[in-house]
Amino acid sequence: MKQKVVSDSALLGWYCVRSKPRSERVATSHLEKIAGVEVFLPRTCRVRKSRPVNQCPQALFPGYLFA
Repeated sequence: MKQKVVSDSALLGWYCVRSKPRSERVATSHLEKIAGVEVFLPRTCRVRKSRPVNQCPQALFPGYLFA
């Protein structure tokens, strides 16, 4: 019977990390300094028709990021 080889990185999971509102980028930069931690912060641009100013980029999930 053939055994499946699993690497250490496959055993690690993704976590949803809660941060202060509008401080997701600061939390991301701190987490990226930790060896072996991969960070994902999905961002999007929101355009308001009532205001001519575009707000780019904003966190897709305000107050949360993934590590």
